[in-house]
Amino acid sequence: MARRYLNASRKFLHIVAALFWLVPGIKIFYVGISRWAPLPSSFIIPVAWALVALIAFTFFIFPPVVEENLRYTRTKPGDRLPVYYCFKPSTWLIIIVMINFGIWLRSRPYIPDSFIAGFYSGLGIALILTSLRYIKPIKQIINDRYQHI
Repeated sequence: MARRYLNASRKFLHIVAALFWLVPGIKIFYVGISRWAPLPSSFIIPVAWALVALIAFTFFIFPPVVEENLRYTRTKPGDRLPVYYCFKPSTWLIIIVMINFGIWLRSRPYIPDSFIAGFYSGLGIALILTSLRYIKPIKQIINDRYQHI
């Protein structure tokens, strides 16, 4: 049984989840942007990678994950849930794998900076935008709570 001090409202779980998308998004975007300066004058390849990553992750990869996590939190019984319920267990596994893959990828000398600059910039923006998807349920919870006032 989870300790009481680790339990939180669904609204707080959505805030935690949003931060788990926002903070890494800012960091990954920073890593991508920091690789742009030393690039040669042609920005076509990094811009292409940024657009591919941004479109793919923002519109196709991340939305189903967010919906699954919101459904997971919504269907759990009880008013207060353990903080780690902000994500499904499979999402926690994906996070761990992605972090390790990102570290491994950046450590490879044969991965060009043009790829890291573009892909990480696009991925960072996608993560930041995805964090906003958790705001709507927070607003809905607040409205539901105060509609009778």
